[in-house]
Amino acid sequence: QVFETLDQLRMSPKARDYAKAIFTILGNAESKAHQVHFDSVHLHEVGELDSILDVAGVAIAYESLGSPRLKCSVLPSGKGTVQTSHGPLECPVPAVVAVADEFQIPLEEVHVWGETVTPTGIAILAGLGCEFLSKDAIFDGRVLGRGAGTKRFAHRPNLIRLRECNS
Repeated sequence: QVFETLDQLRMSPKARDYAKAIFTILGNAESKAHQVHFDSVHLHEVGELDSILDVAGVAIAYESLGSPRLKCSVLPSGKGTVQTSHGPLECPVPAVVAVADEFQIPLEEVHVWGETVTPTGIAILAGLGCEFLSKDAIFDGRVLGRGAGTKRFAHRPNLIRLRECNS
């Protein structure tokens, strides 16, 4: 149903391909995490319209920026558990671990209780071919955008900053 919804959205074929690639990565990760065939995966938590629009919006924005090469720092992985429709899951959740393993995405445990990397978020980075740099990498270039998550952590901001890469 996710792919059918994407086919109904007004977006370029290239942006649609990016969005489908992201959901394919996500579906494969959920398939592995639940030990079921891809066709049996129910993307109920990420298949809601808001998640579909999030991924489609990222795909459209990425294409409109000229499909640039992306670089990212190590992803901060919280600990503890998160409530899902499958019950409580340990952080990082199995789908995040599956994507990180398949695409060699570095996760660094941070002292935050809760989910800091979502399956959708890591699938977006993998689907757009993000390159991951060392923990101490210096990012240069002007800031293109900032975002803040709604979840609050006691001792860590929930922020993202997108910079133009000069190297």
